[in-house]
Amino acid sequence: MNLLEEIERRISSLGDGEYLPGLKAVSRHIGAGFQHLRRGQGEGDSTAFLDCVYRANQAFEGSVKEGYRVLAGKNPSKKTLFEIESFLESKSILSERVLQQFTRYRKEWRNPSTHDYTLEFDESEALLALVSVSAFCYVLLDQVAAELGYTRVVSNKSEWIETIEKRQGSLPLPEKALQGRLVDLLIDFAESPALTSLAVGTVMMRAPEAMFTGALAGFLESAEPGFKIEAEARLEHGNYRYRPDILVSDGKTSVVIEVKGLASQAAVDDGIQQVKKYLEVETIDAGILFLFPDRREVAVAEMEDPIVGKPLAVLAPQGLAPNPAVPAKQFRDTRSTAR
Repeated sequence: MNLLEEIERRISSLGDGEYLPGLKAVSRHIGAGFQHLRRGQGEGDSTAFLDCVYRANQAFEGSVKEGYRVLAGKNPSKKTLFEIESFLESKSILSERVLQQFTRYRKEWRNPSTHDYTLEFDESEALLALVSVSAFCYVLLDQVAAELGYTRVVSNKSEWIETIEKRQGSLPLPEKALQGRLVDLLIDFAESPALTSLAVGTVMMRAPEAMFTGALAGFLESAEPGFKIEAEARLEHGNYRYRPDILVSDGKTSVVIEVKGLASQAAVDDGIQQVKKYLEVETIDAGILFLFPDRREVAVAEMEDPIVGKPLAVLAPQGLAPNPAVPAKQFRDTRSTAR
């Protein structure tokens, strides 16, 4: 993987916003850092490695400020970097994996190179600094994308909520299992052009999976305020630690939703196995695998994990869902008349 190219792709997929110039500057600093690294390697100029670390520091600080702009919803120009970093740490805004990379880079590279003007770096250290800041930027961009997807759906609730409420209101049906209610909502999400366009912006197929997942979390939270929605919840099973994309609870039942941004047969097969792992956790009652609708009609397949005996539903573009699969509209109509 070319880290710089992947970072640039992620930035371009976010769409326009006040954060964009700063994030583009971050990618330029990382690119310049790699240029300094190559200069040091080719010319034997050790000062180039120091220049490389300084560029990495600039990329780190730019990432922190633009992350603060999106995740905290505040203008970073009115705060010192120290205030921003303290805020991000104290308010638990950064996800666990982002916080790990944040702490590592600041401790191992930014702080030493900033406070010791006599410090020198060799080729290996310069490379590690660049890789470290690239990793931080990479995972931070995923969290930024998720927040943007969430915000776009929630802030534009008036554009889609009436349609969802009419559909729900037309079915005065008895209480239903949480997984079934979620499947209905996911069908609404997949079949609503307003929602999918909000979820991924104008460049549908380039949007990162994290943005789609964040939009879905915002939709579920808005459509069903009584649900508890948790992104990247931590699950434990023996020595294993899992982080499903979304965990939904209604106070009695907990359902995991795993989202796949690329609609492919491999994504279906791998996703099913992934959800089955989550179902081994005692506190999880059911699971759903949801593949990006990809402008195609969505089909639904229901199954049961033979090992733990818990239900698993797969929503995927027609032709990818496991057999027997039912087109979403037919699936919902059948369930409605059967209730």
